[in-house]
Amino acid sequence: MRSTRRGKINVNLISFASILVIVAWVLLFISNAPGEDKEKEKYKKGELIIKFKPDVPEDIKDKIHIKYDSKKIKIYSSFNIDYVKLKDTLGVEDAIALYLENPEVEFAEPNFHFSVVTSPNDPYFNHLWGFNNSGQTGGTPGADIDILQAWSMTTGNSNIAVAIIDTGIDYNHPDLSENIWVNLAESSGTTGVDDDGNGYIDDIYGIDTYGNDTNPMDDHGHGTHVAGTVGAIGNNAMGVPGVNWQIKLIPCKFLNWDGYGYTDGALECLEYVRALKERGVNIVATNNSWGGDSYSQALHDAIDMQRSSGILFIAAAGNDNANNDEWNFYPASYNLPNVLSVAAVDPNDSKAWFSNFGRRTVHVGAPGVNIVSLRANGTDMYGDGQHFIPQGDPNAEYYVASGTSMAAPHVTGLVGLIKSKNPAKTWIDVKNLIISGSENMDFYGLSIAGRINTFRSLTCNQSPVFSVLEFPDSFQAGMSTVLSALSINCEAPVGPVTVTSSSGEVVYLYDNGTSPDLVANDGIFSASWIPENEFSYLTFSSPAGTETVPNPSILTASLPAGLVNDSYSQVLQVSNGVPPYVWYIHSGSLPEGLSLNETTGVIFGIPSTTGVWSFLVKVVDSKNSFDMRAFSMTIGEIDLIVTR
Repeated sequence: MRSTRRGKINVNLISFASILVIVAWVLLFISNAPGEDKEKEKYKKGELIIKFKPDVPEDIKDKIHIKYDSKKIKIYSSFNIDYVKLKDTLGVEDAIALYLENPEVEFAEPNFHFSVVTSPNDPYFNHLWGFNNSGQTGGTPGADIDILQAWSMTTGNSNIAVAIIDTGIDYNHPDLSENIWVNLAESSGTTGVDDDGNGYIDDIYGIDTYGNDTNPMDDHGHGTHVAGTVGAIGNNAMGVPGVNWQIKLIPCKFLNWDGYGYTDGALECLEYVRALKERGVNIVATNNSWGGDSYSQALHDAIDMQRSSGILFIAAAGNDNANNDEWNFYPASYNLPNVLSVAAVDPNDSKAWFSNFGRRTVHVGAPGVNIVSLRANGTDMYGDGQHFIPQGDPNAEYYVASGTSMAAPHVTGLVGLIKSKNPAKTWIDVKNLIISGSENMDFYGLSIAGRINTFRSLTCNQSPVFSVLEFPDSFQAGMSTVLSALSINCEAPVGPVTVTSSSGEVVYLYDNGTSPDLVANDGIFSASWIPENEFSYLTFSSPAGTETVPNPSILTASLPAGLVNDSYSQVLQVSNGVPPYVWYIHSGSLPEGLSLNETTGVIFGIPSTTGVWSFLVKVVDSKNSFDMRAFSMTIGEIDLIVTR
């Protein structure tokens, strides 16, 4: 049973005083070129790429080309593809339809146009290490969400909307105003009249449930910063771009000028958003960069109702450096299929020191340290005057902030990109693509997947993810328990999923929407089980992967300091899992002169140099389950005592 902590709903922010160092860079790659002054043709007229099915003879291919008066330009024999010139009177679309009438043809497509693209012309783009990490902040090059590659496919769509449930949005911000949703019935209606009959008078841009009015202007700054990451206008020679260059942002303000709000306000926002979706506004997600420790059944049910409208609920995991598998942080900890919980990572692809985590309850990580985005007019979230961009400018329109609050909107933005490229994808598809497209790294093991990667999610192919979600706290015969696991490959569920106990019992898990399974075909497989025999571990398996639980758990919390040229020995303690164990230094390094015994978990030796070393220890049990823990060790000088 997970315990709880804290009390009020509060904005998730962690203060960082450092400002990013700007390093100029240029990245070129083959892609559609967004933002060019002259829009080019999407494909070359009069040409076609045709792939034939295996073992189709060359003479049959030639007869098909002759039938349509097509001329072969080139043959790509290893791909079984012909590149042809069409007759002048045959258009590309018509030619595709004709070729596909032949059972020998696997596919026919245009000869698409591509070109080079550089980064957008927004002047602060190079601040955004999370979008493209060239090491400009001292981090690891490539530890980013690959946004440039994603933008070669889509930069968003103004027909897609997301709701920012937060402190409001500065809807007049010049780098955001064009992407703010406008309620046309009210904006073109009569002032002081509820023109659209939804119970709110003049809700032109959204509503303020804290102030009980229809002016969701941001007087704190948090909501505007979040909104900028989701959808600041891109390639407009101003400030920063958002993950989406075009999108519609709907502000619902339920947090006040001090960053606090209450359940009733959140409920009203969710109800307002759901009503808009039912009216035809294409809302695909809500961003929820807030939370607290109190469980609300009403909030749980309101979030659950969003999935019937096809709305994902993106939630910040919290900033207490706590394990959400053990300590609840709501709404991120609600066990609901449409919730995506987001942790924060730093420029080195490691968990941000403040970020909550959870191997079973936090889905992905996203950039959340020193994130530059938009500043609401007249606000200073940290109240220290040090986070303005440019630094020290009280009229600055941009701001640097850190927290899982800043990580979540990267994921919300990715929802928009996926729906922009693939409008037919369901909320289940989108959620699974975000998880499957993530990159595994040092952060893996602290969430279900890794750090998001926009390009991998947009182009997902053969990227299975398997993770145990629920299993019993105690392994006793006769006690009813629920077993569940996530088993997906890109957006698709992957089964069958089985669980085998160490005593030999086999349980089948199902993704059919029948209790305890919550939703059919979402890739989460579940079953109720009453074990007949005592057991010590469970092995979950599917074509997507295998995992044995309970995982080993490193118990040692910290390491004592050592002295240079003095013998050092410290045993790393581990529990659970199935022995024997193997120990590794997963990343970083031990102090010079020290070693880790792979069998015993003992760090030993004689340190030869003073300093501070940081490293990540990994322990793997006999079932290939593992745990990781970050450590820091100081080696100091030996004090000399002189006697006379």
